[in-house]
Amino acid sequence: MAAPPPMPPGSGGSRPPGPPPPTMMAMPPRPPPTSLPQQPMQPPTTQFQQMSFQPPAMPPGPPSGPPSGRTSASSASMSIPRPPTGPPTMPPTSFSSMPPSGPPSMPPTSFPSMPPSGPPTMPPTSFPSMPPSGPPSMPPMMPPPAAGAQSAPGGHPPSHSASMPMPMPPHPGNMPMPPHPGNMPMPPHPGNMPMPPTMPDPEAGGFAHSNGSDGHNGAGPPASAGLFSIPENDNPGQGSYVKSRRYPSQSYEFEKASSPSVPQMQPVPPGAQQAPIAGGAVSPSPTKLGDPRLRRLSSNALVPQGVSVNLMADRNVLPPKPAAGVKPPLSEQYERCNVSKRIMRSTLTAVPETPKLLSNARLPFALHVHPYATDPNLPVIDHLTITRCKVCRTYINPFVAFVQGGGSWRCNLCGRLNPLPQDFDYNRLTGEMIDRTSRPDLIQPSVEFIAPPEYMVRAPQPCTYIFLIDVTAAAIANGSVDLICQTILDELDHITGDARTRVAFLTFDTNIHFYNLAASLAQPQMMVMTDTEDPFLPHATDDLLVNLAESRETLLRELPRTVRSSPRGQAALGPALQAARQIIGNVGGRLSVFTTTLPSIGVGSLKMRDDASQRSGDKVHALLKTQTDFYKAYSVDASRAQLAIDVFCFNGDYADIASLNDLPRYGGGTLYHYPGFNAARPACQTQVQKDLSRYLTRPLALEAVMRLRTSKGVVMNGFHGNFFLRSQDLLALANVSPDNGYTVQLTLDDKLGETAPFVYFQAALLYTASDGTRRIRVHTMALPVVKTLHEIYAFADAEAITGLLAKLAVDRTVNSKLADARSALSNFCIDTFKSYRKDVLGSEPDGQLLTPDSLKLLPLYINALLKSSAFRSDAQVSADERAYQMSLIKTLPLNELMIAIYPRFYSLHDIAENVGVRDSRNRLPMPPQRQLSAERLVRDGIHLLYSGDGVYLYLGPHTPPELMDQFFGVQSQAELEPEYGPLPRCESDSNIRMRNIIKGLRGLISRYQVLHVITDRSPLRAKFTNMLYDDKTVQGPSYWEFLNVVQKGLQ
Repeated sequence: MAAPPPMPPGSGGSRPPGPPPPTMMAMPPRPPPTSLPQQPMQPPTTQFQQMSFQPPAMPPGPPSGPPSGRTSASSASMSIPRPPTGPPTMPPTSFSSMPPSGPPSMPPTSFPSMPPSGPPTMPPTSFPSMPPSGPPSMPPMMPPPAAGAQSAPGGHPPSHSASMPMPMPPHPGNMPMPPHPGNMPMPPHPGNMPMPPTMPDPEAGGFAHSNGSDGHNGAGPPASAGLFSIPENDNPGQGSYVKSRRYPSQSYEFEKASSPSVPQMQPVPPGAQQAPIAGGAVSPSPTKLGDPRLRRLSSNALVPQGVSVNLMADRNVLPPKPAAGVKPPLSEQYERCNVSKRIMRSTLTAVPETPKLLSNARLPFALHVHPYATDPNLPVIDHLTITRCKVCRTYINPFVAFVQGGGSWRCNLCGRLNPLPQDFDYNRLTGEMIDRTSRPDLIQPSVEFIAPPEYMVRAPQPCTYIFLIDVTAAAIANGSVDLICQTILDELDHITGDARTRVAFLTFDTNIHFYNLAASLAQPQMMVMTDTEDPFLPHATDDLLVNLAESRETLLRELPRTVRSSPRGQAALGPALQAARQIIGNVGGRLSVFTTTLPSIGVGSLKMRDDASQRSGDKVHALLKTQTDFYKAYSVDASRAQLAIDVFCFNGDYADIASLNDLPRYGGGTLYHYPGFNAARPACQTQVQKDLSRYLTRPLALEAVMRLRTSKGVVMNGFHGNFFLRSQDLLALANVSPDNGYTVQLTLDDKLGETAPFVYFQAALLYTASDGTRRIRVHTMALPVVKTLHEIYAFADAEAITGLLAKLAVDRTVNSKLADARSALSNFCIDTFKSYRKDVLGSEPDGQLLTPDSLKLLPLYINALLKSSAFRSDAQVSADERAYQMSLIKTLPLNELMIAIYPRFYSLHDIAENVGVRDSRNRLPMPPQRQLSAERLVRDGIHLLYSGDGVYLYLGPHTPPELMDQFFGVQSQAELEPEYGPLPRCESDSNIRMRNIIKGLRGLISRYQVLHVITDRSPLRAKFTNMLYDDKTVQGPSYWEFLNVVQKGLQ
């Protein structure tokens, strides 16, 4: 069969070349992106010492050069004149082109999650949950087709056998009418999402909008996911606060849905209004009694009336299995079309119809997004046409409606009627026609496309890694240098990338050490720069940044021994960062920073400020502020060059995590913290090895941008996570990994109305894969619209709400006071239950605390959150620990965050026979989880607590010898290793099942959790009991006492 005629050009046309990338502050203007200095620079005064790695010949004598330099027996000092135009010094304390970091300051007694104007705000001691209402921003829906127009309920052409290929129609509107409209097959699996048309896009370069442009409202060239220019007034940030009237969205994880049965569609009555349903079919508009696509449990409501729980009657509200989220009230067919909750999870699974209804509910509206979660079943499409709406740029998906005989489709987000491309039903690889029921983008809720050249502004860059390692005396003493080098060496053959992958190494103490890795050298050469005020490159860039296979093993083996010969106590982290930025230029990639000593030389110097007297009370927020703007300015500039920064901190003393966290915050990076690290302890060594190995080998998305779109009437007003906000709804992400999570705050600015029984969300992530291909990952989600407060409460998600409240509390603590954040968390419970009692129940008997069944765990979670290290008000929590925990709250995916907020607690001595043994479907049954209370402890039992920072095995003081022998192969607790020792292994059934349970729990969190075996005499027993959050501690009231506080607040 002849190939169909070429597809007409997209409405976006070809993109004009964008402006050159902005130069880095503190650096002179650069030539085009790939232009880097190729000749060694010649400083006039700074002394360099080149050293070849020839360890046997290295003498122990002092250096022959200046006192601040390094020496080698095989090299002599040489003076290199500085070029006449050296780079100016980066200003250490200001960044003129950026607004203040973080969201705007908030009033002292409530969580502002919205602009100041709008519908009635919440009482002064609670979380306002939405921004003001306003006119709709989406274009009106296209009128339905006239009566008698050709249409097919299924929206698909009639199927043909392989022996009777269907010819390509000359025009999409001339699709033949099926013999009977009820015979149109439904896609076997509702999860369709199509590829975008061939036009520039920031899922390719810039996302297009309602005006037909990409990413910039038609003004100027679109933003690029490759090499792009960022306006001076862009808002960088974690938790950036923006009101948008464009199409928001989110991203999610990917879970392959099962194929539904194929229902028989009924003919559409003449003149009936068309409404999209799953699988691209057409159905009449909903009747007065409701849409058949909704799962209704009574004739007039989505849920039965009066489903409430009295929390004062039963404190044991925790279910045996972890909460999996609230199932939205959708039909089975629609439910199968929806994206997995691991990818995207809404605080409200039933969306209020009006802004006033949302305001009265006193519940926040937000989406937790996990855009790059690992999914082995994710379909990758490279042979079908990418189809997108010409107005809102939505990708075709399972919820669109095919009309006009299948030649056009109606966008489910904006309602626009779009003609199908002529080659929509054509497979470019096989040259054959395809059945629409087999298109992955029409039968999968999450898909990934191989992007065509139109989605690129420059060729995909290779994976480029720079390792910046602290080699001060403290780093050498705690063993981090040896462990880092050995782990990188072990994983070099498995590191993420392809044959083009490039790598560079720098080390620093009081000086900066460069390494010439040119393939022509027999041994790598080390060059020491003593000028930290104005660092420059001592050699050609191609010799410092080389292919991964060149000279790597010799360097990593000899580096620890070389730097150990002359340790120094201070760290020049800022100048080393500047040098690394010059090496990588505008190529982009990943900068891995390993630091131990508090930076004290050059730009970015920090001072010791962890005063125990300021760790509690109103002074806490001062320790959470950054000391300098250098790290923020550096991170923003690196993000513009597609460079992400990850920080590994091995500090023994104060490291100022609050300031160093600015490095990963604005480029999509990650922060790892190992306080009190000592490589001599096996547990510490194993933790770093596991984390670093995963970090080096996990999937990685480079040069990424993510756009979020929603239906008309829903707008975004805030973001949380590590990113750079390039426009009102476009997140610039230099790197994205499966460990990154984001949260989008939403609100309503218009009534959704009778014609919109569903609200749709779509997230598109454009990125460069590690194999050099440009890809677009798309996820789509649908939620029903409801009209009553009762339905809103019935389908609220307590876990998703708690995750959002934790992020808002972090912003409040940093910008105001810790006490204000704690008060707002408590008052949120009071305001929510007060609204439920007033507007839903009407009255409440004395002595009862009635809540919706969906929110019965909310007080439990909030009470635990108030006792966490992030929000405790006592001075035992160090400034670094508090800042690190707050960083995790802002960046962890929701499933990991909830484990950190409310740990899993099990008893192991009484587990059932099938627990801890994988079944025929490779599932691992777990023990029933228990509430975090000492009431659940048995003095002669074994208990397991799994939190975000460790695995704790607690042995009761009267554990019998036979139980010890079954689980550990010993007769008494005294025979066990110290609390940080490895778990004993024996062949008993109990020991095998216990190890399987721990292994399964560790798989829930991306970071390795150290095992602690705790007895009544262990120093960590106090930490274990403090994590029993349902009991009264010095950090706060018990769960029962907290319920009484909430009940009094209602009165």
